[in-house]
Amino acid sequence: MRRDFCEKRLSSGRRAVAIGALTLLVGLPGRVVSAEGADGDLRQEIELLKERVRELEEALHRNGQVEAAATEVAPSEQASVLDEVPLQERVDAIADEVDRLGYAQREGASVLDGLDGISVSGAVTTFVQGVGGGRSDAFGEGKGTDASFSGDLAVEVPLGTYGGAYARALVGQGRGVAGALPPVFSGPNADLERHDDGASIVELWYQTELPFPTVIDKRVAITVGKMDPRRFFDANDVANNQRQQFMADTFVNNLAVDWGGDENGYGLGARLGYRFTSIYNQNLKVEAQVGVFEVGGDPLQSFGGPFVIGEIDVSRRAYGLQRKYRLYAWTNLADHLDYENISTNRQKENWGVGMSLDHQLSGDLTLFGRYGFQDPAVNRFDHVVTLGARIVGNRWSRGGDILGLATGFARASRSYGKVSYDLDGVEVSGGETFFEAYYSYFLERHLRLSPDIQYIHRPGGIGEADDYFVFALRTQIDF
Repeated sequence: MRRDFCEKRLSSGRRAVAIGALTLLVGLPGRVVSAEGADGDLRQEIELLKERVRELEEALHRNGQVEAAATEVAPSEQASVLDEVPLQERVDAIADEVDRLGYAQREGASVLDGLDGISVSGAVTTFVQGVGGGRSDAFGEGKGTDASFSGDLAVEVPLGTYGGAYARALVGQGRGVAGALPPVFSGPNADLERHDDGASIVELWYQTELPFPTVIDKRVAITVGKMDPRRFFDANDVANNQRQQFMADTFVNNLAVDWGGDENGYGLGARLGYRFTSIYNQNLKVEAQVGVFEVGGDPLQSFGGPFVIGEIDVSRRAYGLQRKYRLYAWTNLADHLDYENISTNRQKENWGVGMSLDHQLSGDLTLFGRYGFQDPAVNRFDHVVTLGARIVGNRWSRGGDILGLATGFARASRSYGKVSYDLDGVEVSGGETFFEAYYSYFLERHLRLSPDIQYIHRPGGIGEADDYFVFALRTQIDF
């Protein structure tokens, strides 16, 4: 196109020169007549005219070369290069390059799409605990100090349109200070004292929400795999996390629930949940769920004597304050020693009921409570009640800090009390009273430091045992 433009410029220039020349020639006859045969002058003017035409043609030629150079490649060179490659081959080469670039973009997009929605989180918690107040006797060592830690890494991966998978690995070391105490009903550290040293996959499950009754308002949830039933049942916003809230067993979960799974509570199971209220009802939420879990940590024996639990949850919001109530009943069909028929070594299943609630009174104050009852014929204690509060530190200009206060009581089973001396060499009656207070000090976004103190009165319901204090310092790092 550039070359054609230059050629048109040259052609038009030549036409202009020719027209100018003809005009001059047309006027020559008059000059000849007027000159009356002045041949010398006429020849001189003709020669001047020829010289002028030649100069104009050279100037136009130079302008054409400049225009061609502006295209960076001489027209002759362009023509020679293009003529060497057939047009179809050039089209195919361009199409291949477009496909290559498009594939590379699609490949990168597929990798990003595969990572989209994946969530990774974790935490590292360290504990330093010490026991004091008791004496060294047949009931306990009376004193002791232990440092321990735990770390977990959790990964959530979306699978399918409505589901996702969850995996959590746990590593820990340390046995806590439970060995320095009498045989208490509630341990002082729910994080490590029942965990073996080393790393393991403690949870690996899949959950999906069915599009019923609509795709937006999905009300049915199904969970299957290896899980912790306490993640879904007996929840509590104030007392349910030993790494950030209360540390003692009795405040983390209901002691009067004979959870299934292995000795740490993890096991193969399935859960079905249904929400009765619409997602558009922001002030009321009513749900029900039922779960079936293995007992004893042996998946092959899961349905021989499983742990079965059903729960109803009600959540209400009024004036911006949240209130949650949970009621549940359960049964553990594994064999338990019947204390009322100890002479015959009779075995029977365990069962119980319970409730968990948290009630927000203001933006800074939330109360919590739990109650549980289990069959006294097969348990060392039957009734358990806990009460407490969480206070946010806005009143003392520390909005990131939290103060927790709680007390609990576990009543010794009368059936066990009648045979406790024959079985374990201790006389058990009354019950065990537990107190705990912690202060979670906010250092920065992912780091907290929490001093903690616990007081145990009549540990394990043993009237002759001393009262004990348990001091702790906890460090929590999450990411």
